Amino acid sequence: MTAGFQPRLFSEKSQPRRRNVFEGVTKCIFEGTEPDTFILYFKDNHPLNTTDAQDYPELSGKGVINNRFSEMIFRRLGELNIDHHLVRRLNMREQLVRIAESLPFFVEVHNKSCDDFTDRFGLEKYDQLPEMIPELRFKNKNANNPIVAPQHLVAFGLTDHEELDQLFATIQRINDFLMGQFSAINMSLLRYKLEFGRIYLSENPMDTRLILIDEISLDTCRVLDNLTSKRLDMYDSTNDDTPDVTGYHELARRFGILHDHPSHSPEPTLGSMTEQSILSPELLIKPQTSI
Repeated sequence: MTAGFQPRLFSEKSQPRRRNVFEGVTKCIFEGTEPDTFILYFKDNHPLNTTDAQDYPELSGKGVINNRFSEMIFRRLGELNIDHHLVRRLNMREQLVRIAESLPFFVEVHNKSCDDFTDRFGLEKYDQLPEMIPELRFKNKNANNPIVAPQHLVAFGLTDHEELDQLFATIQRINDFLMGQFSAINMSLLRYKLEFGRIYLSENPMDTRLILIDEISLDTCRVLDNLTSKRLDMYDSTNDDTPDVTGYHELARRFGILHDHPSHSPEPTLGSMTEQSILSPELLIKPQTSI
């Protein structure tokens, strides 16, 4: 045996070679292990804007919580017959998702005024809005993803009125569900981002259906803790604290993803924990075989 040779243990797993389809700030997309699927990988990178991608700090364990939380929310939405791209969670940081044609715009849903919305309309911070307000934002980072009217999207052939009617009806159902979920754990969902994609049901290019894609997590939500009146997300323009994973831990704890810990015990470091010690067994939902 050659000097320095170390035999590979049967329990060791090598990282599979796979093609990286896309790499963003907070997630990577890889080729899927099944036909018409991708693998969504959740990173620990801080989601806030910066001029240099190398400057994004890492929040240890954030990707693990986002993966598990987004899976839980998508599963529960599926039980309400809201179609989505999730097939199943693969491991602590990855989930298998259906391939969909991403719409060229996303939706910001506002329930209470916060951040730039407060400034735009001269409202008080965290004012309750008279109704849910969905804003359509065209995907153009060079123009800061401008807000557009439905007429823009229809006029340029990016969607049609029937699809928009379906979109807004689905958003209303999602919002009713999410508002109840967050209210039940004494949190206010101020605003959040939704992305949708099209799947093709036949060879007819007009035979399509919208499904919910991407993620729903603290990276895409603005959340207020009603018990402390503090923001749990990292987008509060008045918060100059160094970003950390505390808000992610608190969200996960209240939703039952993390076990409760005594107040005198330090919060666990997710990077050093096993999947079994992070995830609450009662919320390990079996994958839906109908997808």
